[in-house]
Amino acid sequence: MNWPFCTLPDASELFQWHILIPNAIAYIIMPLISFRFFSQCLESAFWWRAAILYLILHSGLSFLAFIFFLEGTFKILAEICLLALFGIWLTKKSRLFADHSKTFIQAFTLSALTVSLKSICGGILQWADFFVFSLTLNPASTATTNFFLYLADSLRECLKVLLFFLLARLILIHFGQSIKAGIKNAFPLLMIPLLFISLVEQAVTDRIYGNTIVTNRQMEIVFPVIDHGEMLFLQLFACACLFFILAAYQDIIASFYARQTLGQLKQQARELETYIRESRIRDEKTRAFRHDMKNHLLVLAQLLKAGQAAKAYEYLTCFEESLSQLSCPIETQNAAVDALLGSKFSIAKEKGISVCCELAIPKESGIPDYDWCIILANAADNAIAACGCLPEGGRQIHILGSRKGNFYRLLMENSCLSLLETVPKDGIGLSNIRAVAEKYGGTVCNSTSSGIYRLEVLLILPNTGKPSQGLTCT
Repeated sequence: MNWPFCTLPDASELFQWHILIPNAIAYIIMPLISFRFFSQCLESAFWWRAAILYLILHSGLSFLAFIFFLEGTFKILAEICLLALFGIWLTKKSRLFADHSKTFIQAFTLSALTVSLKSICGGILQWADFFVFSLTLNPASTATTNFFLYLADSLRECLKVLLFFLLARLILIHFGQSIKAGIKNAFPLLMIPLLFISLVEQAVTDRIYGNTIVTNRQMEIVFPVIDHGEMLFLQLFACACLFFILAAYQDIIASFYARQTLGQLKQQARELETYIRESRIRDEKTRAFRHDMKNHLLVLAQLLKAGQAAKAYEYLTCFEESLSQLSCPIETQNAAVDALLGSKFSIAKEKGISVCCELAIPKESGIPDYDWCIILANAADNAIAACGCLPEGGRQIHILGSRKGNFYRLLMENSCLSLLETVPKDGIGLSNIRAVAEKYGGTVCNSTSSGIYRLEVLLILPNTGKPSQGLTCT
């Protein structure tokens, strides 16, 4: 049986300068630079151990592709998958909490971006390499031709590294924020055209240029015969397409955040209206209480003067109940959160829902009040809606907040239908909660078990002020 192996060159030839220099640049320097660009896109630290391991595996993959004639789609997809696996590893290593599905899609998308950029750089310089070689053919001297060929190989790899560095720097400057702050649902919109560019570039490299040049006795190129002007146009057009794709992706990300901000502003406006309405009602009760204060004191004085202490105590008990209605039922040391939860718990009380709140909001957390309100308002609305589907007597909501270091954990549990075995798909409310959590490097987990729905939000606090204490059960 004949195996499709390539005939390897003599080992002594591998150490000649015209082979050693371009191979060192192509299989050592270029993978390291591309790995660094990939790490910057992931917002991950550049780990030298990971880079060296990637370099070894990349060289092994290139060696297997060489001896087994693995070209085209398989080769480019294998390189993308290898880099993506390292991206998943780096993300899990540098981030304590991450959305696994988002990490997977993000790693493959940025891997496709890196490989696509490298393919474009290689295509542009491969065109220049062939063009220059065709101009240096010397029918009278094969040695001169070989010298220019060897020199062109080294020069091509050096220019490829330089071009990749410049284009990568340009991408990070103009599109870095959009790439790093990507949205999970938007990554496929970027990954698919990038994959197409990579596959087309690889097809051009393998099927049109190839790795062999055939000349006749007059030192005229017989294969490959290429229209260099047309190929240069295609390569530059592919480079332009890459930047247009990134620009379109940047607009998509900006549009997404604009819609998200608009939704948050509308929600804040609704919550503000509720807060104003509750404040007006409380203010009217306070005015009425102040108006009747003298009468209350007069009644108490008459009862005590008549020796009716029991009736005076009963009157004071009713007086205390009326007084408690004037103050906010929630005390978390955050006025906005107190007003918000006070309004939500009033609605819950009207629907016969028992609420227990053990919440401590840090005074100097670095998280604005409106972000806290977005999380708690959406979580409370979902919990109240879920409890409304249950019979009275089994409606319960429990809110717990705790802090450890600069991590803040918010847990909300509510009763739900016992038949509910799978977690419902994210709605607008839960999507807003996830957006705020991701804004502060956190994560959101939800689950259901035995008629209890659990929503857990973990945030990384930008500041490390002392947490304030709050405990309220209703």
